[in-house]
Amino acid sequence: MNPSAMAPSSLYALAPTLITLQFAAFGWRMNRQINHGESRGSKWLPLPDILNVLSLFASVTCLIALPIVTTDYVWLSRIAAGVGYVLVAFHPFSVSAHYCLWTGGQRNKSPS
Repeated sequence: MNPSAMAPSSLYALAPTLITLQFAAFGWRMNRQINHGESRGSKWLPLPDILNVLSLFASVTCLIALPIVTTDYVWLSRIAAGVGYVLVAFHPFSVSAHYCLWTGGQRNKSPS
């Protein structure tokens, strides 16, 4: 094993924090949808939240379930942990872009 490679014990230590952050981000979105979404009538998830949920499922699968079932999982778990942490780190920025906080609340309209 490469000494610079991430050991399985490191993945075990990183998994709970990652899954907690992903679940908290999803819970925040659901709380917002419950409190503010009823007036609009339509229920939907923006792309950052869909990516977060997919990353949450991948994290649980690759960091929790695969180590229980098999021993040949480290490369896939490293990828899932890395992608999960990158997505959860940029989640606030992508959600704020979704709500147009970067453009002062105005959406760009393409010319017709």
